[in-house]
Amino acid sequence: MVSLWVWRRPSRRSVAGAMLAAAWNVPVVLGLHLLAVRCGWWWFDAQGGLFLGMPLDLFVTWVCLWSIVPAFAFP
Repeated sequence: MVSLWVWRRPSRRSVAGAMLAAAWNVPVVLGLHLLAVRCGWWWFDAQGGLFLGMPLDLFVTWVCLWSIVPAFAFP
C-alpha cells in the first residue's frame, strides 16, 4: 500500500473514499465469512489471533484488497 501511496499521491478526497470503502467492506467481509461458515463452504483451523473464527491477518488483508488497494490503484 505504501508503494501505491508514493506512486499515485492520493488527494484528500481519494483517501476519504478509500476509508469509506474500507468501512463498508468490514461488515461485508465479516458477513460473507459468517455465511460461509454456517453453510459449510469453509472454515479455518487456526490457533490464536481469530476474529469470529477468521484469522485476523486474513480479515485485514481481505478488507484492504477489496477496498483501499483498488481505490488508490485505479482512481
